[in-house]
Amino acid sequence: GELRHTRATGVRRRMVTTSVTQLPGEIYAQVDSLAVRSDATVVAATSRVFGNQWDGGVTVFFEGGQKSCHMPCGTTDVVFTGAEQNSFALSCDDGNIVVLALTSVGQDGWKPLHLLAEHDDCVTGLSCPSYAPDTLASTSCDHTCRLWTFRDGGVECTRTLEGHHA
Repeated sequence: GELRHTRATGVRRRMVTTSVTQLPGEIYAQVDSLAVRSDATVVAATSRVFGNQWDGGVTVFFEGGQKSCHMPCGTTDVVFTGAEQNSFALSCDDGNIVVLALTSVGQDGWKPLHLLAEHDDCVTGLSCPSYAPDTLASTSCDHTCRLWTFRDGGVECTRTLEGHHA
C-alpha cells in the first residue's frame, strides 16, 4: 500500500490496492456489513425496510455459488468466529447476536449455534480478533461493550463494560 499524508487533518492514511473479484449472484437488500475469509468466502449481512416492516438476512458467497437465509430483524455487523472460521456472528437491531455455522445457511429449518441475548438495545458492532479467535466483543446502543468467550460448546459473557449515560 501507499502511505499518504492529508494536510488538512494531519492524518496519515494507508491506501491499499487489491484486485477485485466479482461475487457470484446478487443481493437485493442494503448490505450493512461484510466478512471475508482467507479462502475468499464472503458473508454479507443485509437489512430491508418495507413501510413499517424491518427484516434482514445473511448471504454467503463462495466459489461457485451463494446461499442465503432470512432473519426476522435488521442486521448491523458480521464477523467470522473460531480458529477455523466455520461459523460467524451476526449482530442484530433487536439486541441479539446470532452465531451461525456456515453449513446451516440456506438450509430449511436452520437454527443458530448460539443466541446471545444479554444486550438491551441494538447491537451495533462486533469484533473477533485473530489472536483470540474464541473471544467475541460486541457494542450496543445500551451503552455497553460485552466480551464473550466460546468454551466447551457454549458461549458466556465474561465481561461487561458500562458506558456513559446522559
